[in-house]
Amino acid sequence: MTLPQRSTFRIIISVLLLVAALLGALIVPKPDAARARELGGSPATPGLGVFGTGVGRPQTIIPAPTGDFYVVDTDSKIWSLPGEGGSGTPLATPPMLDYSLRDGVFLPRAFGSLAGQFLIVGGVATTNTPAHASTMDGTFMLKKYASQDGSLWSSVIIPTGFEQYARGVLVVNQGSGQNLKNGSVDYFAPDGSVGRVADLPEMNVPYGGVMALGFGAVSGTLLVSDARSGNIYSVNSSGGVSLFTTIPLGAGQTGLRQMAFAPHGWGSYSKYLFVSIVTGEVAVVNKDGAVVAKISGFLTPRGLRFTDIEGEPSLLIADTGNQPAANPNGKIWKAGLEDIVPVP
Repeated sequence: MTLPQRSTFRIIISVLLLVAALLGALIVPKPDAARARELGGSPATPGLGVFGTGVGRPQTIIPAPTGDFYVVDTDSKIWSLPGEGGSGTPLATPPMLDYSLRDGVFLPRAFGSLAGQFLIVGGVATTNTPAHASTMDGTFMLKKYASQDGSLWSSVIIPTGFEQYARGVLVVNQGSGQNLKNGSVDYFAPDGSVGRVADLPEMNVPYGGVMALGFGAVSGTLLVSDARSGNIYSVNSSGGVSLFTTIPLGAGQTGLRQMAFAPHGWGSYSKYLFVSIVTGEVAVVNKDGAVVAKISGFLTPRGLRFTDIEGEPSLLIADTGNQPAANPNGKIWKAGLEDIVPVP
C-alpha cells in the first residue's frame, strides 16, 4: 500500500468510528421496567414501593368519586388517601363505627336514595357475634344498614349478571366463628332485605369474593377464597358450589384473602386472577387455576386494587402489617408489571 493509500484508509477508518460513536449515542436502551412490560417478565430492579401510610391496619382500597381512595381499616376507621399517594386522612373513626371493618363499595343506582353512598361491611369479629353494614353519605354521615347474628361480612361485590341477584350486592359471610364451615354468600337487596345465595359448608372460612368474567369454565360465577386453606371456590347464581383451584401454600402461609382480576395493560397477565396470601405474597392464577407468577415483599397482604397512577398500570396492595391497633404499621404498597416474578 502506497503512502497516499494509507492516508486515505486512515481517514475512512476515522469517519467510520465517528459514525459508530454517533449512532451509539442515539440508541438508548429501554429501562428494565419498560422491557418487563413488553415481555411480561420481571426486571433486575423491581419498582415495589410504598404508596400510602397513616391508614392504620388497612383491609381494602376503594376508588372514590373524588379521585382519591377510601381505605377500610380493620380497627373501625375509614381513611381518605390522595389519588397520587401519601398519608391518610380519617373520614370515620370510633365511636362513629363500633365494629371491625373488612370491605366497602359505592352502591349502584338500583338502591334509589342510597345510590352512590359508601357501603361498609364487617362485624364484631369474635365468636358468635353479629355482622354489621353501614352507609356513609357525601357528608360522611354514617347510618346502620343491616346486621346479622352469628356472622362476619368480609367482602362485598357488585355482581355482573348473576340473574336474580344482578340489582343488589353480594356479600361473603365468614360465619359465626364457633365452628369452621358455616359461612355463606349473602345478598343485600335494593329494598334493604338480606338474603342468602349459597351456604358454603365446603369452605373453612370464606373471605374474599370477585366476579369471574371471561375466565374459562368459571366465567359468570362468583369466586370465593378460603382464609384457612389455599382453596378457591366457584359459586353460581343457583347456589351451586364447586372447587375452582387450590393454591399451594408455603411455610407460614395459612390461607387466602382478597382477589382481583388484572385489566388490559398487564402484558401476558391481563385478565389473570391475583390473590393475596397470608403471609407475604400475591399469587397470579390463570384460567386453568395454575399459579404462574407471584409478587413478594409484604407482611400480611389483604385488599387488591388495580388502577393507573400517573398513566402507569399499578396494583395497590393493602398490608395490615404485624403490629397491634395501638401501634399499627400497615401501609398501601404499589406494584407494577415489573414486580411480577414468573413461577418456574
